[in-house]
Amino acid sequence: MDRIAGTIEVTGNGKVWKMAAAINYNMGNPLRETLIGPDGIHGYKETPQVAFIEGEVRVTKGFKVKEFTTLTQVTVLAKLANGTKVMVSDAHYENEGTAETEEGKLPFKFVSDYADES
Repeated sequence: MDRIAGTIEVTGNGKVWKMAAAINYNMGNPLRETLIGPDGIHGYKETPQVAFIEGEVRVTKGFKVKEFTTLTQVTVLAKLANGTKVMVSDAHYENEGTAETEEGKLPFKFVSDYADES
């Protein structure tokens, strides 16, 4: 049986970040929505979406919240347990930047107009 979940490694510009939780990602494909009228389905519309990788990192000794939350033009690579690699490039940090101290976590979302999956 193949492993499909459980571990993850996330790096930004080659630096490994300690993950506090699972991640979510979006490849940035257009969002399709069905257009329906009183006489049935007419078709669909497409709305652009951004590509992103989001999750929570652990704020460990030496981790600089201000430095992390002001990152721009960063390449973020997530290596999933099933062997999949997801990358956003030329990404920027998009979140309010609030760290919590009980478990030392900081939510993040890196957004780009480009994502790749291999």
